Amino acid sequence: MHGLKPGDYVYWLITFDPRFKNKSRELENAIKTGVHFRMLILKADCQSGEWRAQETRSFNPHEFNEYSKLFKVSLEDVISRIDDTVSGSLGVFVYDGLPQSAAVYYYPQTIQKGGSL
Repeated sequence: MHGLKPGDYVYWLITFDPRFKNKSRELENAIKTGVHFRMLILKADCQSGEWRAQETRSFNPHEFNEYSKLFKVSLEDVISRIDDTVSGSLGVFVYDGLPQSAAVYYYPQTIQKGGSL
């Protein structure tokens, strides 16, 4: 996330990233310095996740689902440390079918303290 500046927008169109836990602090710091992120992630335990696991051939459907859940928990951890004083933002679009049917969550603007994805 080096080279990002306040006001930059990052469109993160990834189902999940098994290495994300190691990058969550970088994401948080970038948001706190004014970077805006929009993420498209798959809802755990959905048929599309099984198809994505088969498509990637890197994980079996159970592993893929577990990594998706861990990714969500990592994002919630970052979200828990973002408040209204932060100049950046995090938009998380969770989908279980076609992306146009995504539920939209924006942080920190609309999240209640203690809220989750």
